Amino acid sequence: MAKNDEALAALGTIVAELTDSQDASDTGRLWGAAHKALLKTDADKKYTAQIIMHRDLEALIALVGELTGGGTGEAPSTPQPTTPAQEIEPASLKAAMKIFRKRLKLTRLDDESRINVNPLTSGRGSSIVAIQAPYEFPKPVWQELVRQGKLKDAGRGFYELVE
Repeated sequence: MAKNDEALAALGTIVAELTDSQDASDTGRLWGAAHKALLKTDADKKYTAQIIMHRDLEALIALVGELTGGGTGEAPSTPQPTTPAQEIEPASLKAAMKIFRKRLKLTRLDDESRINVNPLTSGRGSSIVAIQAPYEFPKPVWQELVRQGKLKDAGRGFYELVE
């Protein structure tokens, strides 16, 4: 079995596990394994990096289909049809919001605590209003929170709290 064939077999298993996975903590490990396997294939590295970064399961499934069907693994020229939204557990949404609020708070605190040229100056507030969605949860979770009106999509993977 060639190196590419082994990677494609591993990708098939990983995609099946990602599709069946309900545990948000396990998906991080699976996406990491998918990334390692994709690096061993002939797929376009920029496109695969975008898929992994955005945790786009539909695009990953399409890419694996192209790779196993003899495609080049290039970015698709036509948009792929999207599957209907899957039901996301309320506990998962609640945990995602908790992590988002904590990350936003820590990011703002980090920005406010920067020492300027003059260490005696302080009291400057943070201007950070949006952060990238934490990687522990897949993109559909963040999209569902936007749909529910709890977050606002700021573009390019960044979200902000709705006040």
